[in-house]
Amino acid sequence: MTKVVAAPDVPLRVVMFAYDCDPKLGSEHGVGWTWALAASRCAEVTVVTQSKYEHNIVAAAHSMGCDKTRWLFVEPSQALHWVHGLPFGYYVYNWLWQRAALRAAGSRGLLAHADVVHHVTWGACWQPSVLRLAGRPMIWGPAGGAERGGVGFWKGFGPRGVLYEVLRDLARSASLVSPWVRATARGAALVVGRTPESTEFMRALGARAVATRSELCIESPTLGGEDDDSEAEVPGAQFVSVCNLIHWKGVHLAIRAFAEVRTRGCSEFLYTIVGDGPERQRLERLVRQLSLQECVRFAGRVPRETAIALIRRATALVHPSIHDSGGTVCVEAMASGTPVVCLDRGGPGFVVPSSAGVKVTASNDRAAVEGLTRAIESLLDSASREAMGAAGRLQYLRVHTIQAVEADLRDWYERVTPRRNGLDTGLEQ
Repeated sequence: MTKVVAAPDVPLRVVMFAYDCDPKLGSEHGVGWTWALAASRCAEVTVVTQSKYEHNIVAAAHSMGCDKTRWLFVEPSQALHWVHGLPFGYYVYNWLWQRAALRAAGSRGLLAHADVVHHVTWGACWQPSVLRLAGRPMIWGPAGGAERGGVGFWKGFGPRGVLYEVLRDLARSASLVSPWVRATARGAALVVGRTPESTEFMRALGARAVATRSELCIESPTLGGEDDDSEAEVPGAQFVSVCNLIHWKGVHLAIRAFAEVRTRGCSEFLYTIVGDGPERQRLERLVRQLSLQECVRFAGRVPRETAIALIRRATALVHPSIHDSGGTVCVEAMASGTPVVCLDRGGPGFVVPSSAGVKVTASNDRAAVEGLTRAIESLLDSASREAMGAAGRLQYLRVHTIQAVEADLRDWYERVTPRRNGLDTGLEQ
């Protein structure tokens, strides 16, 4: 075997695979984009992503002066797009895309010259990555998905939500014995969990080296958008939730909590729910049942700039997600200096420090509603809000900027590659 000696004058070469990567979108799409930007600051990077993002990426990269980053846009055969329509078909399509992306990168010689391959998005710790076949040191993550809701919350989900949770738990359990998922964890030079729960899950899969780091990162503390003055004259406190209206986001818990707040004598508030999804009709029906029509407003989907303006002006962001592995909106609130009310679970519980809001410990619906009620009441005190906003802003600057991600990536890439400090590392190939 030959020992590899570092070449200090040659930059690290990284091939990053980001299934979702769009500078104009948040959540997983934004993760792909911001992590690509961060990687380009510490390595020579080629990012492999879907062809549908090409227009937005090329325009944004040119305007930001990021032309040195190379991009490879890949799609499986057009004949396979019908897979999206199948139940859980997006997971199947993601697997097909991974295979096509690996072939495309290999045929262009990118893998042969790479020091590291990095699977960024999708970041699901129970779904295998084909990058284990790339023949290069691989970083898998940050990945999440091991966060569990618990049956104590199922009562408020409805039949469709309960079925989803059952299937999700089965898939999670099956992945622990899946040879493909276990091979991904064992074959990675480093696996990164988005939350402590996901890190422990990946350790159970047989991962050799693990780290925990939130994937959440937003480009700038100046989040853009002018304040929308349409609600500026509303008296009292203003709370906002921004999310897809799906069962596990827990908006039904927040609605019930606001009903409790009103029964305790406080009716001077407005709760604005931004977003849309399959649960919207159920949530609107719940608002009518609780006679909250004057206090709760459904804004539907709005431009990101408008959502940020609402967050910035709000008394607090309310994000009672039950098993979120991320929670981008929580970081956007902290960057805006807005306190966060969330459950002390999953991604939000991990990324939001207690000093930046109120984290509610709960294992069932009833405890969650009681805790959210107390949290909302406590945030009617403007003095506490100011201190929380300042703490959240500090946390954002410390952990969730591109510069912070760059520092971690630099450490990870140097950790898994034999080219370090111009010295013989002792690694064998």
